[in-house]
Order: sequence, then C-alpha cells, then structure tokens
Amino acid sequence: MERIPNLQIVGQADSADKEQTKDFFNARLFEHNASLPDKDLEIIKKYELAKTPEALDFISFANSETNRLCQQFGLEGYNVPAENYHFLPREACQRLNMTAAAMTYKLKQGIIIQNDKFLDSKLSLAAVIFHETMHLKAFTALQSDQGVKDFSLFRSGVSAHSRTGHEMPKHVHFKGLHEAIVSEQEIRTLDKIMLLPNFREEHLFLEIPIVKEQIAKFKRQNNINSDSFVWFNIQQNCLEVVETYNQHRKLLKYICQEIQQEFSDQYADADTIFTEFLRAHFTGSLLTIGKLVEKTFGPGSFRSLGNVSEDENSVNLCFEDLSRRRKQLAAIDHQ
Repeated sequence: MERIPNLQIVGQADSADKEQTKDFFNARLFEHNASLPDKDLEIIKKYELAKTPEALDFISFANSETNRLCQQFGLEGYNVPAENYHFLPREACQRLNMTAAAMTYKLKQGIIIQNDKFLDSKLSLAAVIFHETMHLKAFTALQSDQGVKDFSLFRSGVSAHSRTGHEMPKHVHFKGLHEAIVSEQEIRTLDKIMLLPNFREEHLFLEIPIVKEQIAKFKRQNNINSDSFVWFNIQQNCLEVVETYNQHRKLLKYICQEIQQEFSDQYADADTIFTEFLRAHFTGSLLTIGKLVEKTFGPGSFRSLGNVSEDENSVNLCFEDLSRRRKQLAAIDHQ
C-alpha cells in the first residue's frame, strides 16, 4: 500500500499509539469516504457528479507532476485516488458550508470542487485540481495526545497550527506563505498543462504569431501582470486570465528577489530561492527559508511573514514591514 511520505506525529501520545495513528491516517488515503461524517457523506452521495474523462486526465496529471516534485526533494511519490476528488454542484457545496470554489480536507484526505465554477474553462479546472493536489500532498504533521484516532492537524506544508488546546481557537501561522507557494507553482505548471492532449487545439492556436501579439496587447491594455497566464478559450471564443493569490505571489517574488541579491554568490537567480520555499512545502523543514529571510530582512522578519493570512491586507502590511526592514539594513551597511 502506498504511504504518505514523511508523515510525522507530535504530541503526548506514546510511541506505539503514534505509529498506529500513522497507519490509521495512511489508510484514509484509500478509505476516504469512511472518514467523512455521516451527514457530509449523505450529501456527497446524493449530489456527486460523475467524473468526466477530461477531469480524470487532469487528476492523473496532478498526481504525476506532484510526484515529480516530491521526488525532486528526495521523497517518494504517491497517488491520491480519483475517488477522493468530489465534483459537486453549488447547492451541495452550500450544504457543506464551503466558502471557496474548491477545498482540500487534509485530515479526510479528500478534495471537493464546486463544478459550476469551472464549466466554462477546462484550463481553470485542470489548474484547480493541481492546486488542491499540491495542498493535499504538502508535508503533514499531526498532533496526537491520547488514543490512535484522536488527532488534529499540526503542520501542513509550511503552515503551522498553534497548540492552544481545546478551549481556544487555533491560529494558523504562515497560511499566506503556504498559499503563495502553492499558487506560484500552479502558475508555473500551466505551460505543462497546456501540453496535455486535452489542450492540443488551444496550444496550436496560441503558437500563431498574431495570437501572441493580441495576447500581449490585451495584457498591456488591461494592466495584467506579466506572470499572469493568458490564453484563448476556444470553447468560449474569448481571452481568459488564469491567476490565483496574485498579491501573495507578488510578496513571495519580492522576498525571493531580495534574498537572491543578498546571497548572489550562493543562488544564481530568484528561481533557485523559490525552490527552497517549494522544498519546505514538501519536506516541512523551515530552517533554510527562515535563515534566508532573517539574514535578508533582519531579526523578527520571518515571524512577520508568518502573520500573513489569506487576506490581502495582511499581505500589504507584511510587504511594508519587510521593505522597511530591508531599507534599514541597507542604511546600516552604508554607514
């Protein structure tokens, strides 16, 4: 049976219980529905839509590409079964209290996608499947204090859940950074997605010089960021922009650029810095990126980055803080 690589258990449970918790959680990968609350399972069974051949192809690609990334960082790859991806209409998602177009349920080893949101864009569908698979395959650490089946999420990728006990709500540190890393890798993977057989017609169309010119003009006229992905949706006969967590990605790009400038003798370009953040996403090790941030922006800067949430205002506050810290360090160096 495939196992989730580098799965870790922290907490006060004894070592035997922790090993059994690992087995129990690994089994959820293949017994996903059994882990769902009865009321949620009832909704899913009633409303779930059959997966199209196209969607199955996108799931297969998401698994193979995330496995390639895992192996890049010395981890074994594993496949999330297609059965763990649920495509539901809006009504069902509302009944499940979903607040986004797609959600990853890490502790249940499942993904729910609001099908209505992606009916008109197969590229957006492929992208969101990859995005959520990145979330699901992120480094996982569980907190278990007593019993094999009594655990909570402690770490997911670079994000860390505070251990405040049951009497207070948990706070998630580095949640914004987590989304920035996943979203940046999603955008970087769109070129590969466009090479899939499902996009053969679109890919050939995009290679026409006049189409490239029209897309460049469209981006200039609409002030679209250079790293936003624009393609021609043949089915809808229109240009379409694919981007996600734009402000969070801008912040991450700024951080990578500044670190590279500070450590230009060790890192050839900003992409090699991003690789360190991607490594942390899959391995869970924050040591390298923590040191790079602190040495580039000063003491306390990594904690500042940890306070960035999904809210764009928190991104702006962090950007201002890191910029200020960077300028202060530069001023000290020139004294």
